[in-house]
Amino acid sequence: MSNNAHIILQQIIEDQKQDLEIDQSLNKFFGNFSALQLLKNHELSYEEIERGDVDGTLDGGIDNFYIFINGDLIDWNSFDISESQNEDAEGQESAINVKYIKEKYKKNIEIEVVLIQSKLENSFNEAAITKLKDSLSNLLNLDNNLDDFKHRYNSPILEAFSVFRTIFLNLISRRCEVLFNIFYTSKGSDVHPNVQAQANELKTIIESKITNTKADLNFIGAQRLIDLYQKIPDTDFELNLVENTISNNTSSYICLVNIKELFSFITDENKILVKHIFESNVRDYQGANNVNSEISKLSLKSKHVFFSELV
Repeated sequence: MSNNAHIILQQIIEDQKQDLEIDQSLNKFFGNFSALQLLKNHELSYEEIERGDVDGTLDGGIDNFYIFINGDLIDWNSFDISESQNEDAEGQESAINVKYIKEKYKKNIEIEVVLIQSKLENSFNEAAITKLKDSLSNLLNLDNNLDDFKHRYNSPILEAFSVFRTIFLNLISRRCEVLFNIFYTSKGSDVHPNVQAQANELKTIIESKITNTKADLNFIGAQRLIDLYQKIPDTDFELNLVENTISNNTSSYICLVNIKELFSFITDENKILVKHIFESNVRDYQGANNVNSEISKLSLKSKHVFFSELV
């Protein structure tokens, strides 16, 4: 491959670092830059990307770690492993916890774990995969006490895997599916057969450790990162109506639409909510909190139906 892709990617990373006013080395920033591109469909802010940054000493070969349930980002930094319902002074939930996820996710559950290893190098290194194999063999073995690895892995890594274990064990009885998406990003292009063989072994290890799990490892090189960076979210969508709209002005419409058509309209090809088509005050179901309870009471009193959750 031409060195053009290397040069272009290098310039994009440097410009992004400057635009975001990031005070860290280019090698360090490359991990978060990669996460921004790979998770673009989830429409995460840079602050949310940073909260998944576990790069550092004793990181086990993992630079970024994210957990999603049915497309919703679960902030493992603020997850309360206890069953209690934590509330702040105004009676609102102060953090998501076990009770919250049990109330919100009851069927058709997919837990997605995204692990990113980023190296600003010109090739994909076999050692990076072997390090991941060793780490995931230890951290996904439910017989292992994570406290026993305090001198081997850093606190963010242990905390992230502790939250994953808690979520998995509390939702597995609901027949949840688990997807491990692992991305190895670099400026490389070709993947050596030995590196690919290591990747295949890693996928086998993950799928053997966690029930009902599918694992995948993708090598993302310079050109692919450039393509992801250049991708602009769709702004034109088509919604098939059951009948013509009713409107008394040019900005508001009343229409009848099939619920399956509506679901297809507001989700992408992976059935993830396309958040950027909504105004900022539109939200999905947030669990059995005070707001939703009051909406439910109001709907019963007024005999009106309120949609608070899709599907």
